[in-house]
Amino acid sequence: MSLPVRLSERAEREVALAIAWHGAQRVGRDRHFIADVERCLKIIARFPRGAQVVKGNIRQLPLDRFPYVVVFAIRKKEISVLSVFNTWQHPRKRFSPR
Repeated sequence: MSLPVRLSERAEREVALAIAWHGAQRVGRDRHFIADVERCLKIIARFPRGAQVVKGNIRQLPLDRFPYVVVFAIRKKEISVLSVFNTWQHPRKRFSPR
């Protein structure tokens, strides 16, 4: 059984910025990024407890083709995506409010 996945405002902002940046780097790269994020979210929806625990009830799953992790928490009725974090950034930024 899969749970619905909801992106926080922060995660939506991070995805939008990453799509814009990757699209500016090379034609079509933005579409590859979107596909990678969507694939990761489908896996999280089906197997949320299969991802690495990073802090308390917070887990993360890396994208396949890009240096990002999807950081999320499993709630009672949904999965809340807290961040789509670029792993080239300082790790403390993963949990800091933006």
